Amino acid sequence: MANLVTKIILYLEDNGKTIDESSDDFRFLYVIQNDSDGKGDYLKSWNDKSISEPDESTLNSYETAGNARESLREVQGKRKIEYPNIGDQLDDLYKKGAFSDDMAAKIKAVKDKHPKS
Repeated sequence: MANLVTKIILYLEDNGKTIDESSDDFRFLYVIQNDSDGKGDYLKSWNDKSISEPDESTLNSYETAGNARESLREVQGKRKIEYPNIGDQLDDLYKKGAFSDDMAAKIKAVKDKHPKS
């Protein structure tokens, strides 16, 4: 199930707005709370005057897109950890004018291990 933050980000993007979800601005404009009552996260307050607050139905319409985005982020995170060090990749490019077969094989192995859905 896509988390509420992801759904809010998708809603904002669909309405021409982008904001970093880890920023203080995001936490101020879109206050999300969880009361530990088993009901999960909810939007406690919407302080963004530049765009109307979505209702629950609108946010729920982003479930499929949210799941896809979260899945992609997970794959990207796994790949990032396992890719060869960027310095090693650049050194390989510099020395050989292109990725060596060895470096290309390492990168391909990571991509194959963590495919995008």
